[in-house]
This record gives sequence, C-alpha cells and structure tokens, in this order.
Amino acid sequence: TEDYTRSLSYFDKVLKIQKKILSPNHSLLAITNYNIAKALAGLCEYKKSIEYASQAVNIARHTFGSNHENVQLYENYVKKLRRRTLINVVPNGAVYE
Repeated sequence: TEDYTRSLSYFDKVLKIQKKILSPNHSLLAITNYNIAKALAGLCEYKKSIEYASQAVNIARHTFGSNHENVQLYENYVKKLRRRTLINVVPNGAVYE
C-alpha cells in the first residue's frame, strides 16, 4: 500500500500541473485520471477510483470518440470497479454474478 500511496501523491501533483497548462479534454488528463483510479483501487478506495476512472472515460470520449481503444479500456475498468464495489457490499462475502 505504501507504493500506491506514493504513486497517488505523485499523480495528484501531476494532475494539478496538467489542469493548469493543458486544455480541459487533453488526452494526458485522461491518462492521469486513469492512473489515479488504478492507485486508488490498489488502496481499496473503489468509490473514489470510479470517479477518476469515469473522468478518464469522459475526457477520452470527448477527445477520441466513443469507439477509441482507450475509451473502451477506461469503460471496462469502470465496470470492473463497480463489480468490486458490489462484491464488497454483499453480506457474508457471498458473490453473485
């Protein structure tokens, strides 16, 4: 978890800089949001992770269009995170699919 925490700190700094110098829908913002989502998921902070991954989807969709491979990658990651969130709230650890 220490590596995820350190990574998250760096990605947060990068995102702040990028927001100052890049256009709001620049592809690098999508990548950084996705990386933050991955770090948050590594810390089991799935709800926050979904927020950042969803932001990556929105930016990539605006920049590349809905059929771009990055959009699909980010969308699939959001779905994966939502499944994890559902699994974590099911009582007794039962998994339903």
